Amino acid sequence: MAYREKYLVHWTGKDKDTNNKTTPEECIKILSSILSDGFLMSTPEETLRGDGDSTIEYKIPMVCFTEINIGQSQNHAEKFGPIGIVVNRKYVLNRYGGPVHYVRNSGPETVVQTASILYKYFDHLTKNHHAIPPKGFITREELIQLQQDGATETQYKLNVFRQRLESWIGFIKNMSDERDDFSLLEEMEWRICLTPKLKNITDLVKKNKSGNFYIAIETQCLEGIAFLNEDLKRIALNHEGISEFSANPSVFMGTIDEWKEKLKND
Repeated sequence: MAYREKYLVHWTGKDKDTNNKTTPEECIKILSSILSDGFLMSTPEETLRGDGDSTIEYKIPMVCFTEINIGQSQNHAEKFGPIGIVVNRKYVLNRYGGPVHYVRNSGPETVVQTASILYKYFDHLTKNHHAIPPKGFITREELIQLQQDGATETQYKLNVFRQRLESWIGFIKNMSDERDDFSLLEEMEWRICLTPKLKNITDLVKKNKSGNFYIAIETQCLEGIAFLNEDLKRIALNHEGISEFSANPSVFMGTIDEWKEKLKND
């Protein structure tokens, strides 16, 4: 018997700017946009807190998923959005994603504290021009970008090194909003972060004119769509941009309750 879920879900449908609920029609418009353009990588301002009042602030484009069983996702859907786009774990893993590493907000804790020390040491080296990563650190593609930017090799190496450090930090998350209430741990989050390597794979990542990054989602990667209620499902099935997916027998489109029954029989 498997104790980890094979499906991961990106719940959406709320206004990202105001965090307010949207109308069913607006929710379906968001869904149609994702199926057409891919997952928009949002850039939240994250603050990690650890032992000894250590903190790390970072911003990195990411897409978030949850491993919570779809049939038990009522509360999660009400919090993050009433429409869930369902993929399997390999979709996330093949895009250099994975489950987040949850850490405690206070002592005893070692991950954030150690990472905070690394950041401070790296900043010290950078200011004193001593941080020169080893030979072979820059890829051919990065060297081309270096020439286009007009930066010195040392400057570019430092920048790339910092980006890679932040890519690792992007997979770390506090397990509580408040001290040891474990509310965030219950979200069972997975992420795809915009790592330097992923950024260079144009088949997987697109960038629009506004500078926003999108993770493509091909039909063969889509396991299904979950809806908080029957009304949303009905509107979606009648939407021109979504109906083509419902015609695909490998894409299951159902309410949370219908997913619950499906998973019982899988």
